[in-house]
Amino acid sequence: TTVTVGDKVTVTISASEAILAPSVMIGGVAVDRVVGSGKNWTAERVMVETDTAGVLSLSVSFSDVGGEPGEAVVSTTDGTAITFEINNDGGAVVDGPFQSARAFADYNGNGTLDEGEPSALTDANGEYNLVKTTDAPATYNIVVEMTADTIDSISGESYADSTLKLKAPSGGDVVTPLTTVLVAAQAADPTFTAEDLALAMGLPAGIDVEAYNPFASGMTASEAHAVEKVFQQVMTATLIVSEAMEGVASITGATLSGEDASAAALLAVTKMITESAVTVDFSETTQVADLQAAAKTELIAQGIVDEASADIADYVLGKAADTVTQLSVAIQAVPVTDFAQPASSAVSLLKHDAATQMAALATAAADFLEAGSSDLTQLDISEILTLASADGVAAMVEENQAEVESHLSTLGGTVLDWGTFGDVTIGEG
Repeated sequence: TTVTVGDKVTVTISASEAILAPSVMIGGVAVDRVVGSGKNWTAERVMVETDTAGVLSLSVSFSDVGGEPGEAVVSTTDGTAITFEINNDGGAVVDGPFQSARAFADYNGNGTLDEGEPSALTDANGEYNLVKTTDAPATYNIVVEMTADTIDSISGESYADSTLKLKAPSGGDVVTPLTTVLVAAQAADPTFTAEDLALAMGLPAGIDVEAYNPFASGMTASEAHAVEKVFQQVMTATLIVSEAMEGVASITGATLSGEDASAAALLAVTKMITESAVTVDFSETTQVADLQAAAKTELIAQGIVDEASADIADYVLGKAADTVTQLSVAIQAVPVTDFAQPASSAVSLLKHDAATQMAALATAAADFLEAGSSDLTQLDISEILTLASADGVAAMVEENQAEVESHLSTLGGTVLDWGTFGDVTIGEG
């Protein structure tokens, strides 16, 4: 038969006369325990992920009750054998590639890494490899959470403070902002497919949302660029709306954790996407207004916003919507020749700048209201929220160039050596 990690292999030993407890090795490793007496003994060993795949070797060393050793046994009496297989569930976490993020198999579906659920940190390419255990359900989600060391390995963006979790159905090749939307969409409507999502986002024909990695070797530049821009816009919208929702809660005195805000923002983004009657475009003000409305609905559903605080939610979420629109315009404007290069990294960093500004806006709004003012439209935010305007975005991109160059210096001065761009195949990363 075949076994995998977590399976227990048992060897039954029958001797022609009484023997002392035998020494047994399975797969070159001493067994966990030997039980029995006289002529009959049983040896057991649980397989682990460090074991070598293939047919398991067997060795039984024994002595009679007088201590006289017998001839070691290295095969079963009937010639049967057991093959050890390691079943992996691997892939890559990509917005750009996420390095030092923790991926785990969420067997019980609670979104939290629990004992017995395999996990691994991603490498510089965003890749992870999880060893499936015998108790793995037929289907489950891969969940990725950020650690104190998580960065986008291309842009150098830090996700150390991010509570956002990315998800993907097991069996896919990637975990991305789009697979995260897919999981959320399917939770509400199991008939919604990866193909439906690709169509809604206007991805190039033939793109498999659950498998496409724009940073893998062999990708066509124009397709990779188109997909990466969508990743960036979805991630940008989610991070900004999450920070805005958390800000609304803090202003109103409600409790909303960063993780809950991220989850609520994701639901708002997902609702915007799945309910859109046209191709989704985060740079289009009417569509982003739908995102704003969805975010407010989530806050109302969670008891964060009521009639008395509706104006506060409208103000903060409105500024978030303006910022999402402006940053999406900047992302859309990145040419294919800048894909995975410093210029695009400087734009990618904007979402973190915007999240910081949204937090500062919430603090300023709370102080403004506490001081006795009631009309937030009179609050001067010209020095607080600069990324809600095209000029502010352009100025911040220029500032970000220095940060990108600093990150590049730690990599030896390059981001990725993709070779010549155009409608051609990209080389090795």
